Formats: sequence, structure tokens, C-alpha cells
Amino acid sequence: MRTLTFTVICFIIICQASCVTAQKSSSARPVKWHPGHYSLVSDETEPREQYIVGNFLGLQKKYPWKVLEPQLGKYDFSIIKKDLAYLQKHGKRLVLQLQTKDFGQDQMNAPEYLKDASFNGGLYRTATGSLNPVLWNPKVAARIEAFYKALGKEFDKEPFIEAVVIPETAVSGDIQRKDQEGVEHFTNEKYANALKQQMKVLKEAFPTTVVIQFTNFPKEVLSDLTRFQKENGIGMGGPDINLYSRGLNDPKAVFYFLNTSTILKMVSSPDTYFREKSVSCANFLLV
Repeated sequence: MRTLTFTVICFIIICQASCVTAQKSSSARPVKWHPGHYSLVSDETEPREQYIVGNFLGLQKKYPWKVLEPQLGKYDFSIIKKDLAYLQKHGKRLVLQLQTKDFGQDQMNAPEYLKDASFNGGLYRTATGSLNPVLWNPKVAARIEAFYKALGKEFDKEPFIEAVVIPETAVSGDIQRKDQEGVEHFTNEKYANALKQQMKVLKEAFPTTVVIQFTNFPKEVLSDLTRFQKENGIGMGGPDINLYSRGLNDPKAVFYFLNTSTILKMVSSPDTYFREKSVSCANFLLV
């Protein structure tokens, strides 16, 4: 009989009360609040008991936007419901990590319909070759906001949906330096405003659920973004934070490292489809 091992090294964060207080003030119902260890698994991994043993409070699982909205305005949340039912049966909680971006050549987590000409350049090609949504395009932003609202209507009421995480704020360096044909011109200001609007909409859609934005780049707007998160009760998590990051010596980025602490390594079995990387396991990195 093959033995599977799943090892996660996490760092429990002692959270300041400002985020929870801000979230409680927006709703008559209390915000669900169970900070601790949550295993991180990919979208291809089904929940199993070895991922939620012992002191693990549940799972953080990745869900691609294109899977949850396969056609424009047509939502399929069946996989979330299936995972939630399994975890609830075991007294464990689910953290939704919504994947709107991707990082591999020709890979895409956004819905296919964003390729349609009616979106006036709904996707841009990143430095790694993936196709990611143009968040600063108003038509794309409207679709993301509709997606968040549909999710909130369905799942905010679920007591075992613990938190919702949205992808890192980083944008491809290529689009920052050079326009792409058919894609709306990028500026840091437009991009930051788009990110803040989407955080706001997600927070309103999930008034009793912790909302977390992975926050790492562009460093020119980090101060603005983190200030907005703190003022609006948005949690801060992050990739790209480790002891060997060059950003530790960057005065514009070091405050981010100090605010979020260190995300340690996750080592897992092949069944989780992960290589060793910096990941968020203690999900509640709140400022």
C-alpha cells in the first residue's frame, strides 16, 4: 500500500483587530473567524483526509475563474459545493482561492469569452507567455465584479466557507513598459484603481467572510494598496516572500515583508501537483 505524505510548514500570524472590526461593521452578522493552519492544494486535487489531519482547520483550494464561469454569465459552482460538503462532513473549513491569472506559456485561467472582440482587448500576454485578464479594462472589470457577486450570493451564507483569496497584484513587466496591440494602455494609477474597486466589490459580496488580497507588486503602488486594504478590512497575503528575496533590500518593498511576515516552504506529495514553492498556508495575514 502506497503511503502519501503531505507536509506543510506554516507560520501562525497574530492578527491585528482592525481588519475584523472593519468587516464586522459592514454587516449585522459576525464575520467568520477561524485563523490557523490550512493546507494549500491545487484545483486538480480532491480533498482527502491526509490534507486535513490533526490541527489543520481545513483547505485552501485554487478554483480557476474559467471553471466557475464556463460561459458568459453561466456559473457552475458544483465543484465548490462538492468540496465544501466533504470538508463540512469532517468538521473542516474551505478557503476559496480564486484564480483569474495564470503563469505558463499559453495558459489561461480566465474564461474563453474574454477573447471575443467585444471586450476590446480583454486579455494581455504576460512575460511568462500566459494570457491574463486586463483588469483595467472596464468591460473585463464588470465581468469579474459580476463573478464575485454571484459567488457571494451563493457562498457568503455558508458557515464553513472561511475566506476568499484573490490573486497577487503583480502585473507583467512587459505590459508596464510597452503597449500591446488592441489592449488598453496600462498605467499604475488605472491598475491600482481597478484592484481597489475589485477588492471593494468582493468585500461587499462577502460581508461575513474574510477577504484576502495577495499583494506584492507593482511596488510603486504598494503603499496605496496596503493603505486601502487596512482602511477597508481587506486581509493581506502574499506570494514572493522568502528569506532570499531581493526585495528585502528595497526600501519600497521591505515594509511589505515586515507587515506580512515570512511565508515558509510547502513540500508535498506528487498528488498535490505542486513543486516546492513559497505559498500561503496560514491564510490570515491581516494588516
